Amino acid sequence: MSAALAKRDAHVAAIADAERSQALADASAARTWPIGVHLTPFAPGCEQLRIDDRRRWRTFYGRTVEEALRSTLSLLRLSPSACSAAQEGTDTVLLAAVRPELLKLVSSEPGAVVPHALFWDGASLDQLQTAIADLTGRGWKPSALLEAA
Repeated sequence: MSAALAKRDAHVAAIADAERSQALADASAARTWPIGVHLTPFAPGCEQLRIDDRRRWRTFYGRTVEEALRSTLSLLRLSPSACSAAQEGTDTVLLAAVRPELLKLVSSEPGAVVPHALFWDGASLDQLQTAIADLTGRGWKPSALLEAA
């Protein structure tokens, strides 16, 4: 009788483990979706590119907002502490100080904040601000900045 109970308990435990794994997979999948990003002319390498140039447009598939932000910050060669997020119409904008070599293109003072990237799909202002705060709190920096240090 105890062998049959042990077999039943093992079967119930296996079903519970499978359900728990499925619940974790569902929760993980719920956090990832396509995230669309458009780099502005203030982004490094985008100064002379037309607005429809594919190098200025990115879509991150199956990534969290934080993962898409890390990739975008790496492209921009910015640390999360050097940027902020704001809402501009229906887009969430990643703001940072204008690079010194671009000051002559905009009539602004050194340190003026300009949009470097627009998250046009898949990332809300709250999600982007949370991701920036998390990355800043962990001291994350793009590898290009780490190599320069």
